[in-house]
Amino acid sequence: MFFFVHMLLRFYRTLSYLNLDVVAGALICSRFAEKVLQIAEPTTVYNTCLALSIWLVYTIDRLIDITRKESKQLSKRHLFHKEHKRVLWPAVAVVFLLNSWLAVTLLTYAMLVFGLLVVSGVTAYLIVVNMLPAGSSRWFQKEPLIALVYTTGVWGSKLWLAPSIPFRAFMVIVVPFFLLALMNLLVFSYFETDTDKENNQRSLSTLLGSETVGKIIMVLFALILTINLTMIRMDATPLYLMISITRTAMAFILFSLFYRSEFFYKNEQYRLIGDAVFMLPVIPIWLYF
Repeated sequence: MFFFVHMLLRFYRTLSYLNLDVVAGALICSRFAEKVLQIAEPTTVYNTCLALSIWLVYTIDRLIDITRKESKQLSKRHLFHKEHKRVLWPAVAVVFLLNSWLAVTLLTYAMLVFGLLVVSGVTAYLIVVNMLPAGSSRWFQKEPLIALVYTTGVWGSKLWLAPSIPFRAFMVIVVPFFLLALMNLLVFSYFETDTDKENNQRSLSTLLGSETVGKIIMVLFALILTINLTMIRMDATPLYLMISITRTAMAFILFSLFYRSEFFYKNEQYRLIGDAVFMLPVIPIWLYF
């Protein structure tokens, strides 16, 4: 039994190094958004393009990183990409061509326009973040920008297709997802403060210090819980209750990683668990919808 569990964890770790856990989380959250907003239009092609795009962004970013850092500065994920770069670069080319073909030939015009806007934003971010010196532009920090792009890719497309929703509903449904994405990234930044400083990389943790980032994580946790309670008081329907419970569980896990940082730091467990958090919406999808 122990051997089986060990092999399962090793397999999942490999999937994580390949960025497939991030892809799975985005797909599940995207499907969750469809159900919550009651999208009737088929979105299979868009979700496929979303998954391929996320994989491309994460993989290309890490392949670029390994050309700029010394081996002693690389994380286990970056070392994995360095070891397999001869396979990953051709895979990137194939996935890019496949993604482009799917987008141009099968996406609706509205979804194609939205996808191009998101891709343009991501491309601009990658260009700027690789051009700016590490110590410059203190207001250009990766965590809020990546959280915004991630939220836009997952929820923005569904809002694009959905009938207009009240501002109040937007604030209690969509905004907390952005806060969760930001909390996730700040937890990673908190764990990697020393590494980012050694590599002269820009992050909120290196700018503000790990203690300040820890306080922001606690504020985000409290804010998410407050919005969840407000949401239930506003409309105690089974749907809102299910959304609140799911988000509370996600926030609690992320906060636990921060609170027990010494325990979860070993073998980059915080990364494995932190990215897996966004797969939790599969439970309400299975039970409720």
